[in-house]
Amino acid sequence: MDEMTELRRFRSAVPVEPLGERQTERVFAEFHAPSSRARARRIWTRRRSLGLGVLVAAGAAASVAVVPLGDEKPERPTGPPSPQMLLIAAAERAERDLVRSGAFWHQRFRETRQYWARGRNGERYVIEDRRITELWTPTRNPDSAVISVRELGAGPATPADRAAWQRAGSPSDWPIGNGMRLKAKPDRRQPVVRSQRGRGGFRFMGEPVTLAELQRLPADPQGLRTLILRGRKQAVDTGRAPRENGPSEAETVFLETSVLLRLPAPPRTRGAAYRLIASLPGLRYEGRARDPLGRPGPAVDLPGGRAATGADEMSGVTRRLIVDPKTSHLLAWQDHTTGSRRQLVTSTAYESIGWTDTPPPRG
Repeated sequence: MDEMTELRRFRSAVPVEPLGERQTERVFAEFHAPSSRARARRIWTRRRSLGLGVLVAAGAAASVAVVPLGDEKPERPTGPPSPQMLLIAAAERAERDLVRSGAFWHQRFRETRQYWARGRNGERYVIEDRRITELWTPTRNPDSAVISVRELGAGPATPADRAAWQRAGSPSDWPIGNGMRLKAKPDRRQPVVRSQRGRGGFRFMGEPVTLAELQRLPADPQGLRTLILRGRKQAVDTGRAPRENGPSEAETVFLETSVLLRLPAPPRTRGAAYRLIASLPGLRYEGRARDPLGRPGPAVDLPGGRAATGADEMSGVTRRLIVDPKTSHLLAWQDHTTGSRRQLVTSTAYESIGWTDTPPPRG
């Protein structure tokens, strides 16, 4: 199927039919099973063997009638759930969430970014920059958010990278483009806490939004798609987004819905976000994955993006979402580079997202 056909199908996609609560539980139970495909294969093999035993025992008979044991039909092996089915199951679980509130919307996440670095004689190795970020957005005055950032420093990503770094003279900082450099040792070990007064608040599609506006977002996939693509067009028309070589419509929807999943949107809007992702062309289910914190969850990929991977260097990337199968909450967002033998990974793992009454530390 060519790209234009895929795009037309995406624009006119009809939301997938509901699964129902029992089917939703079955989909996630399939994910939790140690190996659902192997289990189904064992069931099929065992029942086929029992059927052959009946045939052997009745070998002298002129004709044999084989009756399924226990009036059950043999089960053929089933493959893993499709990405669409997993996302619809996540949507239905999200829609059953309780509506909560608190004094602050709190997010805590770990960011890891990998870049190419050049050593002596042009040898390349990978460095990894790490930080922990917390953000408190108050309910009554969201423009007065507080952010805490703890830099963990940068360094070689693997033992092989460390050996290449040592051959390069063990540098303590690296250029990553646009005049920016990474440091092996952060300037401060303690978190830097600062007020976001005038620059805080909730943001969706690159624009500030109020909590009341979030509550009025569309609760259906088609309405959400229309809103996102209208915002994309406005951003292009006003020069805030590139007209050429920018994200595709599908990638824009994928990016913006992932942002929405981190905001205090109503349960039905979060469900609509998952259903909208399920309608995207080119979506791939990558099976069981673990986020950077080691938590398991189904991974859904969308190829086709681009990101900076070093000083004056760009690469194609595949976007990935990892979802908590128990709660439907977002576990991690990742970019995996494509087109080279080694993938670089940029990841954001969400330790906690939700309402709290605990105030932030003072800066």
